[in-house]
Amino acid sequence: MRPTLPTPCAALACAVAAALATGCLGHARPVELDVPTLAPPAATGGMPIEIREGDVELVVQGEPLDAAATDATRAHVARVLLRVVGTPAQGAGSARTRLTLTTPRPALFVTGPYRRYTFALETELPGGRVVHTSALTVVADDDDLFALEQWAGIAAATQGALALGLAGLGLVFADNDPNEAAAWLTFSALPTASGALVTAVMAAALGGHARAHASRRASDALVQALVEHAADVRGELERRGDVPAAPPAARGASAVSLVLHDELSCLSQVDLERDLEAMVPASTSARFTLDASVRPGPRDEVVVRLVVTRVGAAAPLAERELSVARGDCGTLARAVARIARMQIEASTMSPALGGAP
Repeated sequence: MRPTLPTPCAALACAVAAALATGCLGHARPVELDVPTLAPPAATGGMPIEIREGDVELVVQGEPLDAAATDATRAHVARVLLRVVGTPAQGAGSARTRLTLTTPRPALFVTGPYRRYTFALETELPGGRVVHTSALTVVADDDDLFALEQWAGIAAATQGALALGLAGLGLVFADNDPNEAAAWLTFSALPTASGALVTAVMAAALGGHARAHASRRASDALVQALVEHAADVRGELERRGDVPAAPPAARGASAVSLVLHDELSCLSQVDLERDLEAMVPASTSARFTLDASVRPGPRDEVVVRLVVTRVGAAAPLAERELSVARGDCGTLARAVARIARMQIEASTMSPALGGAP
């Protein structure tokens, strides 16, 4: 009975197809933009405007979103703006918000990070006044993940092509002998094809991880753009007299003046000022400045740099840097206030600084 070759050939064809498809299919759709990674601080209520999902318009330039993604993004925009602008008062007027979203349109083969998103926001207030916020652009791809994904795809495609070449050579040298052809496929081409299939699966897994990372980064950028836009909207309402500006005393009587630089909207200024008021009250004549800078860290971390300076002093009183997970942003304000209090208490106990011995 003469042996046949359907099973080895089918396995070889599947491995090669998977390997060759890996480098293209990972770039088929835009990433999700409503991943809940950041929780911006909630504003006080009683606002004279209301932003509803039905009043949010989404204009997409570039790769279009499907209907489900469009609805999810519009709902996300309305939900975040309602949180950071403030809950509406009774009888509040409707405000219409437009998000102009520029999405990447990748080529079939890409050679570098390409997921560039731009968020531009404008809100039409009751009465026709329009508030614009400068566009925010972010490249959502991670360089390292992108490189790993591409190299894995290239390796899978190379292994698949090598498996095809070995299979062809086996058929040529077999000279129409099915037994010898089957031996070539089984002991030469199929192991290479199996390696191509394994590498293709790894490339697909890396692609999924890279896509999830890009979704988180793009979602964080959208939240940051919404927080900045909400600040512009509240500022316009205050200038119009619709919302009374908070008096300086409302910020709390603390011995520490806060200077915050937070590009991630992780550290709540309102919560931190309240905690500083409770932990470092203005009960003495000594005054201090806390300079807090928040920036992205490695992996999924947030790096916070703190500089405590006594007013009038030439050198900083203390400098600290700490790394926390993004999920700990909600409790970061209290931790920073505790650090400031400990540094200030240590300094006031030092005779060199004029404190108690």
